Amino acid sequence: MIVIMTFCFFIKGREGLEFLAVNPSREKSFFISKMPPVHILGKTSEGNNQTVDFSLEKKVKLGQLKFKEQIYFVDIKEQTIMILSPKGEILERYHLQEGNRRIISSHIDDINSDGDDSILLVTGEKGAEFGDTLLILNFDGEIIKEVYNQTFQRLNPWKVQTCDVDGDGQKEISLGVYKEAQFHPVMAKRPFIYDWQEEGMLVPKWRGSRLARPFTDYIFSDMDGSGSDELIAIEILESGKKVLHVYKWKGFGFEGVGESLPYADIEAIKKLKKEDTFSLYAFIKGRGEVKWYPFILEGEKIEVFMETKGEDK
Repeated sequence: MIVIMTFCFFIKGREGLEFLAVNPSREKSFFISKMPPVHILGKTSEGNNQTVDFSLEKKVKLGQLKFKEQIYFVDIKEQTIMILSPKGEILERYHLQEGNRRIISSHIDDINSDGDDSILLVTGEKGAEFGDTLLILNFDGEIIKEVYNQTFQRLNPWKVQTCDVDGDGQKEISLGVYKEAQFHPVMAKRPFIYDWQEEGMLVPKWRGSRLARPFTDYIFSDMDGSGSDELIAIEILESGKKVLHVYKWKGFGFEGVGESLPYADIEAIKKLKKEDTFSLYAFIKGRGEVKWYPFILEGEKIEVFMETKGEDK
């Protein structure tokens, strides 16, 4: 039986190979190679590389999906999703129905706590910075079925992900939106959180006006091992520098519990899974090379493991 072991990135600058390892003991894995303007989806086995598919689309993402204890692989492009078997066979394709649409954000997780994963998509018009629709797809081992399709045009969604902020074992769905708020009437990025009901409905859990500062991106992870996910955001200081800021759910909203030192720039954050544990990385411009650095929460501070620590002055 083939077992998923790790999900890691090999990145030089902003480009490189994205590997999804299947069985490292046999050196088998899927990978995406970015050689502008082409993305190549390949499979490697015993030192030999084989091309499975290639695309001229700008955005390609590789993931994994679980259904009935079987692991499948998901190749997500700007307009198309492919489901692949562990052997690299293309089992199913899903296309956005309209040609002027694209996938802006995607996430794969078990939102029903039934052991089977769903594919969550934010879609929008080509060329648009923000999306307008949330789609949820299920794969039943043969075909992809659309189980949710809702317009969120007034919210301008730009990111979808899942979390468990209250530690009850039930996944919430978070939409990163760009809109005004009642008590903060300016256009800004905001993290909204919804409960997913079995009836196929999203029920608002938290649609707070803002975080402590303007932010560019955010993810969720259980950084303190408490069983509930913290929200980690890249925030912008008045000086223009950026910090990582961790928030914890307090039953009615989020409260800041930890922060990093400021850096000249933090471009992105990622959560990578290895077996049953997650590691967090930030793409930071500090004193030295701009690259991915791991970070953890230590008490009330975020510790970033850089060769040269401290503020970039």
